[in-house]
Amino acid sequence: FAGIPAASAGFHMGFRFYPLQAGDVYSLRILEYLLLEGETSRLRNRLLRRDLTARYLSGALEERLSVSALKVFCLNTNAVMAERSQKAILSEIDKLRTNPVSQDEMAKAKRLFKMDYLRSQSTNLGRALFLLDAVFSGKPRNALGAELDNYLRVSPPALTAFVNKYFIPQNRVVLEIGPQ
Repeated sequence: FAGIPAASAGFHMGFRFYPLQAGDVYSLRILEYLLLEGETSRLRNRLLRRDLTARYLSGALEERLSVSALKVFCLNTNAVMAERSQKAILSEIDKLRTNPVSQDEMAKAKRLFKMDYLRSQSTNLGRALFLLDAVFSGKPRNALGAELDNYLRVSPPALTAFVNKYFIPQNRVVLEIGPQ
């Protein structure tokens, strides 16, 4: 934990995933969509609608070479709400650890992912960036067509296993921001 002085309270929470086992990247990407993508994602719903502990929430999965990180940025009105938001995020992750994701929620996350994936392939720039990512990650060219199917094959037990394996305190970093 580290602190930075600022006019408003908030935090930046990150989870690193290294080294990822074969196939774990697919679970991680679907997990990103469950937690952060879309207006009805778990964290948006919990922090911005249900608990009303956050004023702003963003997050994304960042991949660089063989290291991946899930980053969450949250702005709050005060330090108490920032602490409650952190606890709510960890609570949602613990729910994934113990309760399997429903088929409806999995289908929604996969639909959102598929829509974004196909949208990225619909332009020349998108296809070029996809090919560059594939070259730099060392994926064989003949496996690129099956990439979408691998993401869509992720199951609720695979997500539970992923969360249990990688979402541990040693992989978490929190940078708190706020008034001194």
